[in-house]
Amino acid sequence: MERQGRNCRQQLNFSPRLCSWQYLVALSLIFLSLSSSVQTVSRAEVFDPGTATWITECIDCPRYFDRMSPRSAQLDSSGRPHVAFGGDHLYYSYMDAGGNWLSDVVDNAPQVGLYATLGLDSADHPHIIYLDEDNHALKYAFYNGTAWQVERLPTGPISHPHASLVIGVNDLPYLSFYDNAAKDLMYAFRNLSGWQVSTVDANGDVGQYSSIALDSNGYPHISYHDASQNRLKYAHFSGTEWTTELFNDEGQSGYGSSLRIDQNDYAHIAYRGQGSGNNTALMYRYQDAEGWHLEIADESQLQWSTYSVGYFVSLQLDQAGAPHLSYSSSIHRSPYPFYDTYELRYAYRSKDSWQVESIDAFFAMYSTLLIDGPGTPHILYKAFNELHYVIKTGSTWEHTTIDRSGLVGQYSSLALDASRKPHISYHDSEGTSVMYATKGATGWSAERIDGAGNLSADKTTSLALTGNGRPHILYENSGRMTLLNYVYLTETGWTRTLTGIVGGRDFDLALDAQHKLHMSFKTTSAVLGYCTGGCGFSGGIEIIDDELSNSGGRTAIVVDRSARAHIAYPKNGLRYTGPTSSGWSSTTVDSSPADYVSIALDAAGVPHFSYYDVNSGNLKYAYQDDGGGWQIETIDQAGDVGLHTSLAVDGRGHVHISYYDATNADLKYAYSNGSSWQVITLVSDGDVGSHSSLALDLFGYPYIAYHDATLGDLKIIYVRFTPTDVLYFPLVQS
Repeated sequence: MERQGRNCRQQLNFSPRLCSWQYLVALSLIFLSLSSSVQTVSRAEVFDPGTATWITECIDCPRYFDRMSPRSAQLDSSGRPHVAFGGDHLYYSYMDAGGNWLSDVVDNAPQVGLYATLGLDSADHPHIIYLDEDNHALKYAFYNGTAWQVERLPTGPISHPHASLVIGVNDLPYLSFYDNAAKDLMYAFRNLSGWQVSTVDANGDVGQYSSIALDSNGYPHISYHDASQNRLKYAHFSGTEWTTELFNDEGQSGYGSSLRIDQNDYAHIAYRGQGSGNNTALMYRYQDAEGWHLEIADESQLQWSTYSVGYFVSLQLDQAGAPHLSYSSSIHRSPYPFYDTYELRYAYRSKDSWQVESIDAFFAMYSTLLIDGPGTPHILYKAFNELHYVIKTGSTWEHTTIDRSGLVGQYSSLALDASRKPHISYHDSEGTSVMYATKGATGWSAERIDGAGNLSADKTTSLALTGNGRPHILYENSGRMTLLNYVYLTETGWTRTLTGIVGGRDFDLALDAQHKLHMSFKTTSAVLGYCTGGCGFSGGIEIIDDELSNSGGRTAIVVDRSARAHIAYPKNGLRYTGPTSSGWSSTTVDSSPADYVSIALDAAGVPHFSYYDVNSGNLKYAYQDDGGGWQIETIDQAGDVGLHTSLAVDGRGHVHISYYDATNADLKYAYSNGSSWQVITLVSDGDVGSHSSLALDLFGYPYIAYHDATLGDLKIIYVRFTPTDVLYFPLVQS
């Protein structure tokens, strides 16, 4: 949605919120003083987006990691933990002799590092197998004592590898993985000749949740899931051939298996299966001289809670051969509060019984369990968006946060102040935090405005600036009676208030020259509302349209120089509501179903719209002509384009639109110089350009904030004014 058409810019038609006429006079004098050396012509006449120099910057680019394997960590010869993880890039962290955590970026390629599995060789050098999601490939990284080496495994396309890695006594890697194209269990090892890859089991859909271990002869053993029969399977190599076994547990079983081989070369397997009744349970199957045995390690439930036990299981054996397990249980708590989460648990067998402990009950998953020489458990896991390390000391667990994961940049809202400094509100991609970022003398800074962890599914944010550059932000928080939240920055900090609008969604925010709030919104009762001033608790709410039915899509609002609101919204097409002397006047601009509507006013107060045609998947543009009719143009129809549109009109009346090309996952930009449209692709590296928000600076240069979904980052691209550029005066009409 268009975010810079607020307050003074809507009176003066350029981006900064200049509410002081004295400031404009001073600025004009500066321009006049420069006129002897700089040719003063319309910037819009010479601006060419295709040849302009576009600058891209990262506003908020945290690390992102997810889907860690149950073998993401190892203890080195000194008992210190090492861990590999990734998602946007591949990372490796380890504890040094002083107890400090150090970190490397192993592979800086985009979209690498998911399902990372780690092994350490005899010199404690790390070896990592991980997914290159961008290229659908397995990659292998290892540290040779001097530098990291990265290579791609010679396999077909891989998207869900279920890989497991072990380092042999020869310091070479051995791994099992799932060929999701052929649906086979695969085995690979690397020798001096390179990678050797073979198929272990091709009988049905087999190979998910694989876990590999080597016996005393160096022969591989693999546990895995047979999806065709919903059973646990086990394969082992005798030196000449592979032998497989299918276990006939009750119900479905074999999910998330973890395998270890004891000192007598017997196999031990932990996995999720069916316990008593229909409850899922954590299962433990092991061999001895008498054959296979099966135990239920945990199937516990709590009052007001339904457990699904045994996710992300990681198995280790201590020196005595006793099993230790870390795992997660999916919990649905009721009757109040209602929420689902994952609880991290630790279980071990003491003599003939299993002991179970709860470690972390807040979205804790993807654990890797390690047991050191004295039998002390260490666990590395992801809890919501943080990487944690815990070690048991006596009867207590000591916690350390190693790293923090973040996906940010959705639903951004951009505005520029009088000094052309960008201000942006946005959500993280999990929808748990509202963020605000701005650029200062030392670079970008971001802060969390609300991080209650319970924000609404409507992750919309809307930002507007006062004349002195103070941000005002509107968003929804379902943790607070599902009320719209309104925050603004003062000299003493952020002030938070509630609008009193329950169930508001698809909202937008504008400020007039007196910093008065104007807001458009829809409600769960299918009405279009408008409010100003107190917005609910002190009145000011008006119902504009009470027959929206199930019309989806956001509203968009701007305020003209007379502090009158103009609203665009989807309803059986594109609808526009504007002020009249007697109230509101509504009309249908385009009868084609519309979404992602953006509105701006030109210097004469004429409304302009960009929007997405839902039926055709095209980017469309409309404006009101001199006779009061609507002119409609299709700007881009090359695929599914026009999502997340944001529109602005510069001082010459020329139109700028940013939008998302869903077909190619690109950020695109359209510019009209008054006689023709120019459409270009701005960014095409990965999945980029969604949630775009466009603003223009004093000279009509575009700034566009957007979401980089490949890396989970918030970025901005802009054309920067330089002293050698040709200037123009903003068009000011009385």
